[in-house]
Amino acid sequence: MIRHLLTAALLAISPVIFAQTNIPGGNVSGTWTTSGSPYLVQGSIMVPLDSTLTIQAGVIVNFQGHYKFLVLGRLLAIGTETAIIDFMTDNISTGWWGLRFDHTSNSNDSSILEYCKVRFGRAVDPEHDAGGIRIDHYSKVRISHCQIQNNYATGYGSGIYCFYSNPVIRNNTFKSNGSAGGDSYGGAIFCDSSSPLILENWFESNEASVGGAIFCSNSNALISGNTFYANGANRGGALRIMTGSPVISGNIIIENITNYSGGCGAGIYLNATATIINNTISNNIATGNDCCGGGLYIAGNDASTILNNTITNNTADYSNDGLGGGIYFSGHSSTTLTNNTIANNLAGQSGGAAYFYSSLNPVFRNCIIYGNVANGDQNQVYLYDEPSDPDFFFCDIQGGVAGFNTNGNFYTGVYSNNIDQNPVLVWPSAGSGYLFNGETADWSESQWSPCINAGDPSGTYPDTDKQGNPRVVDGRVDIGAYEYQWPVGTNPRLFQNQASAVPNPAVNFTIIHFNDQISYGSLKIFDSYGKSIRSLSGISGDHVRIERENLPAGYYLYEILEPGKPTLNGKLIFIDELFGK
Repeated sequence: MIRHLLTAALLAISPVIFAQTNIPGGNVSGTWTTSGSPYLVQGSIMVPLDSTLTIQAGVIVNFQGHYKFLVLGRLLAIGTETAIIDFMTDNISTGWWGLRFDHTSNSNDSSILEYCKVRFGRAVDPEHDAGGIRIDHYSKVRISHCQIQNNYATGYGSGIYCFYSNPVIRNNTFKSNGSAGGDSYGGAIFCDSSSPLILENWFESNEASVGGAIFCSNSNALISGNTFYANGANRGGALRIMTGSPVISGNIIIENITNYSGGCGAGIYLNATATIINNTISNNIATGNDCCGGGLYIAGNDASTILNNTITNNTADYSNDGLGGGIYFSGHSSTTLTNNTIANNLAGQSGGAAYFYSSLNPVFRNCIIYGNVANGDQNQVYLYDEPSDPDFFFCDIQGGVAGFNTNGNFYTGVYSNNIDQNPVLVWPSAGSGYLFNGETADWSESQWSPCINAGDPSGTYPDTDKQGNPRVVDGRVDIGAYEYQWPVGTNPRLFQNQASAVPNPAVNFTIIHFNDQISYGSLKIFDSYGKSIRSLSGISGDHVRIERENLPAGYYLYEILEPGKPTLNGKLIFIDELFGK
């Protein structure tokens, strides 16, 4: 009896202890089941043409050596959020040779990788490209909700390599792919002569010598809705874009770094005719000797469109003579920059907002350029040489054209209808450079901003601003990345000019002056949401002093009442000593 019970117990647990399937090198197809997992791959394997391999949710595919997985037919690896398919190896130092769609026939149905892990792929000579996934001359691949991490290539594309292919790459996490050494390109994704859809992915801590997260050449890729965080390279800490007409839209590009001598373009290194729209480019750092372009490096004979972006708190290393805290222009750029907010960037040497070298008249229109610092001063714009003559139309530029550093040359560009006023933003970062958080700040205009309705009235604009709100409100476009959306009936321009506050903006106090004497009046102060926060009574004379006391920096309405007389309305702004603090 005891023997029968022991036998039954062993049979019951044997599927858990002994369930594994050995896969020798050669052709594979059919279905790999959860009950047969893990699958121990003991040689290079291939899904032949006109064949399909289906891998069930939760399966582990463990490569026992440096073997490749070639798909000439169709692969369906569809996991779930709680049962992920894992392509991996136990020997991390050796790795495996990656998953490869190499000249796969386009007559096949699409291959799908969904809720998979692809990790520890390693591409070294002689096939030194594509550590994790290679897609070559084939476009019918969809990769979604996957974790692509810890892959390595000595050449191109440690995570995913695309060559003459247009896959869909969506909602994936790319982490710790690539290596900053050698001559590597595209720590997470490399695409050449390809136009993939790269949508809503997370890129973190990927590295390459060029293009820490993504390198694109001759590409019309759509790169949209992604987050690029803490990636690194020599050129293009997050993105390196060469030739083609890609669209880079709605991405968050933060805390990426170029960390070599001559490191440039910590956020984006651009040499293409790209459209860069609605992005957050903040707290990126170009470091090393002769570094440049904390936010963007714009090179070559490009004619890009840069629209509705916030470019803030980027740094060209303060301690290493950095150039162009926000943007570095080089090489006859004819780029147009419209409705961007370029604020609180920091350069070690010159060009807090922008540095121009051999540039042929990039055009700025409706941009806020404010609070940027170079070598300890408010040097917004630096013009290295005579050909550098950017044009500015309807911008808010701190210090105006008189504040440009021309390096002994003459500025002969067009400077038209610009203002030099504090833009009075809702809640900017507390200072300049990467030590202050530009991503979580609010760079939109307050209702008292001089940038409202101050943009070019004759320009052509998209339908929406960076936040997706209507671009033209109250009859005219604003300066900056955001368009203020006036609540109905609250436009202070509709108030009668019966009272005025001086100073306004104010730091510690302001005095409200009345056109006519009043007696026994009362005053109420409202916050920007219309909530009454303070009241005074017994006001008489032609003015009243308002102490700031404990009011936070912000934007307020005041209302003065006197029996039998019209109500007086106005605006009141309290700010701190430093811009944006």
